[in-house]
Amino acid sequence: MNREEQSVDRDAQELDAALHPALKLRLARKRIFFGPGPAELLMQIKRTDSVRMACEQMGISYSKGWKMINTMEEELGYKVTKRQQGGRNGGSACLTPEGEALLAKYQELERRSREAVDSIFEELFGPLD
Repeated sequence: MNREEQSVDRDAQELDAALHPALKLRLARKRIFFGPGPAELLMQIKRTDSVRMACEQMGISYSKGWKMINTMEEELGYKVTKRQQGGRNGGSACLTPEGEALLAKYQELERRSREAVDSIFEELFGPLD
């Protein structure tokens, strides 16, 4: 298959993908501070009980993870994580009740937004395939 045929084949494959809405929901005050990345970070902290492990799971640097946490907490005015500094056995982290509530509300907002957008999309563009 020559280059031109490959290009036509690739274009046909791209057209085979169903048209669909892509929604990226973010929360903001003075600046955007919460979205898919910070939500994933909180989910990973909840799962691993560790900021370091959460960052490793996400493939982000430890300092980037802390920057995300600090930005969330600055914009919200409350702590989203409770941390115990490392020592002989290492540190630990967990979500505060406020952090848990933020994550749950964001996930619900995301779910409802996706449903609303899918409904509007279907109305405007036809059934989702």
